[in-house]
Amino acid sequence: MLNNASPPKRLPFLYIGFQTFFSLFLWLPVFYEFQKHIGITDTQYFNIQSIYYLSFCFLEIPTGWIADRWGYKRSIVCGALLMVMANTLPVTCQSFYGILAHFIVLAASRSMISGAANAWLFEHLKILERTKEYKVIEGKGRAYGLIAKIACWPFVGVLMNWYIPLPYLITAFFSLVALLIALKLPGLKTGQQIMFQQMGEKKHRTPQIKIFIRALTASPLLAFLIIQGVAIFVMGRLQITFYQPLLVERSWTTVSLGTIMAVMTLFEAAGSFTPRWLDKIGLKDIHGLFLCTSLMALSFIMVCFSGQYGAVAGFCLFCFFIGVVSPIQQQLVNEAITDSRYRATLLSMESLVQRLLSAWVIAVMGGFVSAGRTTLFLTAFSMIVVLTVIIFYPLTRRCYKRNLSLNNTST
Repeated sequence: MLNNASPPKRLPFLYIGFQTFFSLFLWLPVFYEFQKHIGITDTQYFNIQSIYYLSFCFLEIPTGWIADRWGYKRSIVCGALLMVMANTLPVTCQSFYGILAHFIVLAASRSMISGAANAWLFEHLKILERTKEYKVIEGKGRAYGLIAKIACWPFVGVLMNWYIPLPYLITAFFSLVALLIALKLPGLKTGQQIMFQQMGEKKHRTPQIKIFIRALTASPLLAFLIIQGVAIFVMGRLQITFYQPLLVERSWTTVSLGTIMAVMTLFEAAGSFTPRWLDKIGLKDIHGLFLCTSLMALSFIMVCFSGQYGAVAGFCLFCFFIGVVSPIQQQLVNEAITDSRYRATLLSMESLVQRLLSAWVIAVMGGFVSAGRTTLFLTAFSMIVVLTVIIFYPLTRRCYKRNLSLNNTST
């Protein structure tokens, strides 16, 4: 299945390197302030964020199909190229439409990567019979990317004061490095490519929605894990969206935002570096998934009802738990997919569901923020997450045990 052989030890380094530079957004701590500086209102800010997530709804399905049909590497390279373009737009077009275009191209780039990169890594490890290492490599890729952000973010406020769009310009350079690494990734024939070669392309044209429904029917565990992933993803997006307004509201300056985010990211990196720490205390992945999700929601409540330093502490706890839980959730989802031919498509569909709900939540959130009821919104949302965890935990655990028994029987 490998198009060009690559030493097994080289695969993790290439994947970690790509993930480090692809997600190295230098502008993230100050993009709210940047948009205010160029005249973007709060209403336009939330509208752009909502459109950004809605864009994924139109892009995730076709990009997942592209990855499964034409190859994971091609999709990754295309996504990296779009990321370079996305980060140059705020430099060349500082207006509402320029920022809107920036986020739409950003959505296209991340859609090309979201399913393809995870599928590329998992399928390579599957060939090498090392799939249990997936969450470790995924965690390290996330952690090294976070460490790079920690090294850069304390200076972002100073860079912005020197030249307003400089954080975007430097991020475009990082994206270019990710593109060069993507070109070095070994190729891999996907399950669909092999199927089409063996049986003919015209005999197998199944709509992507039908594939998704069939997968959920064949694996109820996958459905429950996707719902759990939605809670994690939406809380992560809320943390990014609310981070700046909440801290500015608590008298933190723009220059300090980069340093604070670097500290928060240090906690997330610590969680991402040790995805197996739950195993060491006797908690299996499925139990740790629900535990960390609940603790993330409680951390949000801590942020809402704390002062200047307490809010930072709440954000740090939140980032630690999301660092631990994200690689575990991705590992469980990949293991729950029963048909590898549509792995990128199914992972993209999962991402679509997550971003669709994020767009809706952020749109609703804008009204609460405008009315000065941010605390009420975040508290209510956090309690809904905890309630969802309580309801779905026994159902997911039952499906997980059934999957384990079926796998043991088949082997």
